[in-house]
Formats: sequence, C-alpha cells, structure tokens
Amino acid sequence: MKVFVTGAIGRPAVTALVSAGHAVTALARSDPKAAELAAKGATAVRGSIFDTPHLATLFAGHDVIVNLATALPPTADFAKLSAWKENIR
Repeated sequence: MKVFVTGAIGRPAVTALVSAGHAVTALARSDPKAAELAAKGATAVRGSIFDTPHLATLFAGHDVIVNLATALPPTADFAKLSAWKENIR
C-alpha cells in the first residue's frame, strides 16, 4: 500500500509502515528531517501542512493519508484557550 504520513509524531509510524512492507512517503519541513525519514526507508518530500494545493499534488497516487501533525502547547499552558491557536489552525 502507498501511504503518506505527516507530522513529527508520525516518525514511529513511518518505521512500522516501512517494516510492514508499505511504500511510505513522509512530509518534512527541513533537510535534516528529510534525511532522517529517508534513513528510515521513506521517501521524504518537503512541504508545509498548511500549503493545501501543494499537499494535494503530493497526496496524488497514495492509497491512504495518515495525518499525525500537531502543534500542542506546553503542558503548563493546556488550560489556556489561546495556547491552542496553532494546533487548531
């Protein structure tokens, strides 16, 4: 299966999916992260989770998209609604 994974917490999923024999593409925001994903056996592509037109192009041809992207605030700020602005975005 061709799987596309987003999000830093998706790194363990990338390892598991590659180990299970899936063709994995993963979104990276930087060259070091892309290199890390490639070392795990994924095809790393550069982009932003907020660039919808670019994502649509990247997603084409995949059987499933796994979105594990988050922007959780520090634990001490969990009770503040304003701290969740980026995650809600």
